[in-house]
Amino acid sequence: MPGKRKIGRPLKGRSEDGEPVAVSRFPRLTVIMEQPVKDRLEALSSITGKPAYQIIREALESHLAALPAEDRRLVDAQARRMQEHRAAKA
Repeated sequence: MPGKRKIGRPLKGRSEDGEPVAVSRFPRLTVIMEQPVKDRLEALSSITGKPAYQIIREALESHLAALPAEDRRLVDAQARRMQEHRAAKA
């Protein structure tokens, strides 16, 4: 059926800057959630045609944007330290 999205993980994703990247290169994350929440995430993915990781990323960005500026700075600073630590270990 033309235009129908295949079930499963897409072969390519997009990085935060919009560049194509192989989804297999993304780190994996296991999330525990209630079944109704998972059902809504899967339904939203199906309706919008966006993979779940993109929906979750957009929700996180929206949540961060709603934080006070000082809290966003703290989150960004800690995330940078985590990235630097990971890079130093590699």
